[in-house]
Amino acid sequence: MARAAGDPAFFARVFVDGSPTTPDGRYLHWDELWYREPPHGLDRTEWWASMQLARSSRAVRVDALTDAYASTGEAHALPFAYTDLPAIQERLHTFDRTNVVELVRSVLGEEDALTETRVRQLIEEAISSSEIEGAKPATRDVARQLVREGRTPSSRDERMILNNWRAMERILVLHRAKRLVSIDDVLEIHRILGDDALDVEGAEGRFRTERDAIDVADVEGTVWYVPPPAEG
Repeated sequence: MARAAGDPAFFARVFVDGSPTTPDGRYLHWDELWYREPPHGLDRTEWWASMQLARSSRAVRVDALTDAYASTGEAHALPFAYTDLPAIQERLHTFDRTNVVELVRSVLGEEDALTETRVRQLIEEAISSSEIEGAKPATRDVARQLVREGRTPSSRDERMILNNWRAMERILVLHRAKRLVSIDDVLEIHRILGDDALDVEGAEGRFRTERDAIDVADVEGTVWYVPPPAEG
């Protein structure tokens, strides 16, 4: 490694341009890397050093696991981290797009189990989507009971959850119809989602107009976004 002091190109290859993986994208340990040909101008020890540096610079700490390990009383608990790689993001994206319901169906082979799984997924999606939009259900158990029983919502938060559930039911119907989605379909979904849940009365199920003053602001009144004119 002594060459790094007088060779800027070498320094860049080792300390700046290093990759956490081999050129073919493999994440290897030292005992596997040793048997492979290093990049031009590096020996295997230098290659390993550049790879370790690249991995540490991309490391994502998981403090909860570090704390859990330390709580066991180990005297030399080390920080827990993982290296975020493009291959990981690609596989997570593929997993997100996987039809989990069909996987469950293929494993269980029971229509009743598949139906129950679908219902649970839709309920959780309705609750989570509503929470993102600002709903604050008392508990998720209460929210699940609301959807399953179809009872009249007792608050705006419950109304948002039930509206999300009904909108997803309608979207499933449109999906099964296997036809192009129309503007009327979009407005219908908006009407379902906004039913008695919007700040502006009568705004559900229609496009905004130039009379609708809409912006995105924080609690201090700072406006961060103003949408384009409605007539556009």
